[in-house]
Amino acid sequence: MIRLSRIARGKSGRLRTAVDLLLAALVVVVVSLPLGLL
Repeated sequence: MIRLSRIARGKSGRLRTAVDLLLAALVVVVVSLPLGLL
């Protein structure tokens, strides 16, 4: 049980970091698009 919980926590942590990176990338794209159009 302890091992499974640790693995689940590790996966959730990786997913959270991946989501944070995706959100950051989206923000960069949204900010860069108007600048590129200008």
